[in-house]
Amino acid sequence: MSAGALNQARCLGAVMDESTDLRCVAVCHASKCRRRGAEALAVQLDKEIIAHGLEGTVATRRGRCNGLCNRGPTMAVRPEGCVYARLNAEAIPRIVREHLAGGRPVHALIPNGKDSTPSEKKAKKQLKAARKAEKHARKAAKKAKKRLAAELMERVT
Repeated sequence: MSAGALNQARCLGAVMDESTDLRCVAVCHASKCRRRGAEALAVQLDKEIIAHGLEGTVATRRGRCNGLCNRGPTMAVRPEGCVYARLNAEAIPRIVREHLAGGRPVHALIPNGKDSTPSEKKAKKQLKAARKAEKHARKAAKKAKKRLAAELMERVT
């Protein structure tokens, strides 16, 4: 598998590699963002990443809706969780230069100047649900262990 294909697979979540510092940039390709030029921006983004020599550390993909349809086209950068909105041809080189190469998010292009996605509340709810499920699984395992111990004691006596 080529390095580019491996990065694409990591970006899509198909390959998990904790040892990498790979950033995944997903340009929204939902209908409103596409109508506002998302495809041209995605092509420009790929060219800028190559021009800055970041193809080994930044993977791009055509993403889903970021929930900012009226502010499109949008682009999400992971793992930071920044979502850029109202993108245009001038914004892409700046984001690549300052954020992807320089490590500093471009707050002027982030809605409300924050480094958060509109789904932050959803992520917190999912985390809470996962913790609750984990707690439930621990309780179920404990009950099963007690039941097994009781069955073994009955067999012994």
